[in-house]
Amino acid sequence: MPVLFAIFVANTIPAQLRKPVFVTVLDVEDRPVENARVTLASAAVLQLPGTADVVRATTDARGRCIARTIVGRPYSAWATSAHGEDASYVSEPVDFLASGALCELIVMHRVPKRTVAVEGIQRCCPEGGSSVVHLAFPDVGLAEVLTVVDDAVVLPPAPRCRTWLGLLDAKGSLLQVVAIEPEERAPTVRFRAPQVTSVEVLLATNVATQDVSAAALLLGLERPSNAVVGTVSSQLWRPIYCRAVDDGMVEVPIYRDCSTDWFRLTSPGHAPFMVCDRVVLSSDHQVPLRPSQAIVGKLRGLQSNERAYVSLRAKFWAQEGSKRFARAMAVPVASEQDALRLDLPSRMFEHRVVMHLLPERANEGESNGSAPRLVVLAKHAGEPQSLDVDLDKLVRSRIRVVGPDGSVVPGAAIAVRDLVNGDVDAGSADSFTAITVSDLQGRAELLLDAGQWAIYTTNGTCQALEFVTTDIGEEDRTITLEPARNMTCRVVDAQGKPVRGARFERAPKSISAFNGVLQGVQGHAKESIAWLVAEPMLLRTRSNRDGLLAAPVQSWRPWQCMVRVRAGDLVSKAFQVAAWDLGELVVK
Repeated sequence: MPVLFAIFVANTIPAQLRKPVFVTVLDVEDRPVENARVTLASAAVLQLPGTADVVRATTDARGRCIARTIVGRPYSAWATSAHGEDASYVSEPVDFLASGALCELIVMHRVPKRTVAVEGIQRCCPEGGSSVVHLAFPDVGLAEVLTVVDDAVVLPPAPRCRTWLGLLDAKGSLLQVVAIEPEERAPTVRFRAPQVTSVEVLLATNVATQDVSAAALLLGLERPSNAVVGTVSSQLWRPIYCRAVDDGMVEVPIYRDCSTDWFRLTSPGHAPFMVCDRVVLSSDHQVPLRPSQAIVGKLRGLQSNERAYVSLRAKFWAQEGSKRFARAMAVPVASEQDALRLDLPSRMFEHRVVMHLLPERANEGESNGSAPRLVVLAKHAGEPQSLDVDLDKLVRSRIRVVGPDGSVVPGAAIAVRDLVNGDVDAGSADSFTAITVSDLQGRAELLLDAGQWAIYTTNGTCQALEFVTTDIGEEDRTITLEPARNMTCRVVDAQGKPVRGARFERAPKSISAFNGVLQGVQGHAKESIAWLVAEPMLLRTRSNRDGLLAAPVQSWRPWQCMVRVRAGDLVSKAFQVAAWDLGELVVK
């Protein structure tokens, strides 16, 4: 299966325990909507296991449907309903949905059918057999392959956001993507032929250069406005098929309209090699490939009802001229029952092992399933020497998440990271070490190395941050969420009528920034968390039918950002996030 197609497949995560989410779809007059299409999507890029999971359902005459989602994963949901042949009504997305949740979606925004003119397919894929794919909300893995008819495609209805159109070659590989802005009613997408650059591949053994291939890590796809707190930008490996020439030289096609940062060169029998593309593109470049080194190990303590999803969170050095800088990425570890195996990449200088243990079935006597377990081991310098892990030797914390009123909170995101040597690496790529999600009963379990840890928990509107020291034994821990500080306003249109479904969005060309620096180990932890939660917390809340918009705001550090309020095609003037009570805002 081509790499990209991993994000297309719905319900492909094998044998995992699923429980229902109950969805009701209404119109703006609160009447039930029949035959509405409901989509629930969960991202793989949330540092959660497996591929993205996409579940679709259709409402009945009462506007209701049931979608069965994986226990231990968060979902975003939205709905669309037909409105003749030329338009649809679309809801705003709702986040932090988990198994057992009740969800209400209001289809309120009229979205006209959009036809996109497509140019350059033949120039980029002269061999034919190509197609295009629509990438909507890439962080939650929603992608649909579209049929090109008369050099044009019709975009499926989706919530208002920037989306992308990608070009697939005959092998199903994603060659390049072009952004489509939501205000473009009749956009034209132009695919460009690649630039060819040369790379000299130095193999440690006598392996034919024809076997050498490369892949680019696609960065820079913007997070959708409904991104769950703690997500990172979408990262998709795009296979690129190279052509070997004389004396170890390999020609690599580069699509310059894509925002690429890394190349990963691979050859059979050799370790993947990470290289910064800015070096490659600047001149002919030598890339040494060392013999592949397989690291194996045993996983002990796995329960009979769960499956292990294992990754190595690694940091690599990149070189640009005389400058050296770090890049972080997750490397999957193959797991089969109790056996672990990793084909070790090159140029790694730091790593940690993270595991998500998700239930495949309910334990005997448990009607609501089993709690997901998150395993986080301490950071280590260099490359791993072994993958042996004994879960029974880790410190176990059984978590129960409750709200301000004491009720259990299913689907709460629980982020864990360590405090190493009094330094948290504020703002680094792995500021959140790992994320899991509470089950139907608000439960999760943490298995940690001994040390100091920060545990941040949120359901999007409430939050909690605890600092714990783990040494021996087991513990039961109740985490009580507290309401985050709200920025409030009343949203009205030009006629003074309340606007339903309005939300904050970042103003064009604005840059988020913090004032001051928090001191000490715990202050550094709060600082790194603030970078990740400030904007998503603000952007996810929608106004009610009275126009009241109360959005939670990160208040640990003074935060500056230019925002505006939007409801469909209605938008306010831009203003700076500074006041907590904004009074009345007008969208026109």
